Amino acid sequence: MIYLVIPGEPCGKLRARTFYDRRVGRVVSKTPEKTKNYETFIRELFAAKYTGFLPLAGAVRLRLNIYLFHAPLHGWPAAEESGEIRNEQTEV
Repeated sequence: MIYLVIPGEPCGKLRARTFYDRRVGRVVSKTPEKTKNYETFIRELFAAKYTGFLPLAGAVRLRLNIYLFHAPLHGWPAAEESGEIRNEQTEV
């Protein structure tokens, strides 16, 4: 079993920018730097933990446990106490 913990804020994969490049005379795609940096970060974490790892052959089962911890919304308790936010329906 491979077990890898990725610390920090998760980063979604950003869309590549595709455009016509006159220098090369064809359409090219560029991956955003933020995506490249995050992929490199994960690759380095994996390589540090699993030195000498060889790619798996055959079918692979993947199970992800994702834990996200968010700070409470700013102003939520005050809005709830003042009646701005309600968890019930009221008749008008």
